[in-house]
Amino acid sequence: MRRVFGELRSRADAGDVAAATRLYQDLRTCAGLDQLEWFLTRAADETLADKIDGSSAQSLERYRLQLEAVESHKQAIRKARTLCDGLDRGILDTQLPSLRRAAQLGEEHARACYLSSGPGYDARGLMRHPEWIQEYRTGVRSLIDAGMAAGDWKVVDILRRAYEPGADGMLAGTLGPDAVQHYRYLKLYRLGAQGARTADMDRKLALAAARIRPEQRADADRWAQETLQSQFGGSDSTESTAPGWDPCSLAASEE
Repeated sequence: MRRVFGELRSRADAGDVAAATRLYQDLRTCAGLDQLEWFLTRAADETLADKIDGSSAQSLERYRLQLEAVESHKQAIRKARTLCDGLDRGILDTQLPSLRRAAQLGEEHARACYLSSGPGYDARGLMRHPEWIQEYRTGVRSLIDAGMAAGDWKVVDILRRAYEPGADGMLAGTLGPDAVQHYRYLKLYRLGAQGARTADMDRKLALAAARIRPEQRADADRWAQETLQSQFGGSDSTESTAPGWDPCSLAASEE
């Protein structure tokens, strides 16, 4: 990673989405490596310390699988150590700017992660770079517009939550409370929803509707219907936003 960092960063700055994506994902892996290794080491110690009932075939099989998992985790850590060897704090502090660059270039997982987490994505780096907060404030709107234009349901889901009454987080703080906007994005999300989640969405929508005037609701309904047809087609809003989905999960970005 150290050998190719400069090249990847230059390519990302020049607009290479693939380079920007690899850069922020690899930096994320390396920045969290020490914590991950600490967690897995403790888990391995607990597994090895377990007392096993040697007379139970089921217990022995379960223990064998646990040992295989321990070895698999060790191999993953060794691989990550090879990737991250030689990276200093200065390079690791570029993980948020790298995420932001990928988001600006239209990488949808980076966009969702940056919008939802903001500079809190790298709280340690934020302590050394408070200017990241203002950069986030000034850049949020363009990312929202890009996500909406791309028909990205992740952005809609993030926005409907950011506008919820009492919502916390940097995006909510940047946007501020707005009952009409909350209803608009909730209505749009509901129009695209399918399956078992529609009943819950209807209940939330009724509560949101009660907080705004009838004419505001009618205008928001028109906007949601037009936006659904022009930018989202017939896609399912819930497909990529399952309950509890994590906008910053690298596993989700690799699907």
